[in-house]
Amino acid sequence: MRRGGARGFEATCPEEFADELTPGDWACHAAGEGAKGPRLYDWARIRRPWTSEQGFEHWLLVRRKRSKSAEKAYYLVFAPPGSTLADLAAVAGLRWAAE
Repeated sequence: MRRGGARGFEATCPEEFADELTPGDWACHAAGEGAKGPRLYDWARIRRPWTSEQGFEHWLLVRRKRSKSAEKAYYLVFAPPGSTLADLAAVAGLRWAAE
């Protein structure tokens, strides 16, 4: 489901984008350290067609549990050009430290 929005954004359903990811789009990265060691998840990113005036790129970042449930979480990311998937995963993992 996509609808036009203000300032060039469009309303989207992140699950639709995630459903289009291929196995090769996913990579395992840590989302920081937990009480039992690194918190490992599968991550993927989908480039969104916007760039800010400061040159930041927009991404839909998808985190997937590595268990059979494959539960997903979604992040809208504004990142400096050249940021890697590992960079985005590490920053998203900082959320736990702030909570």
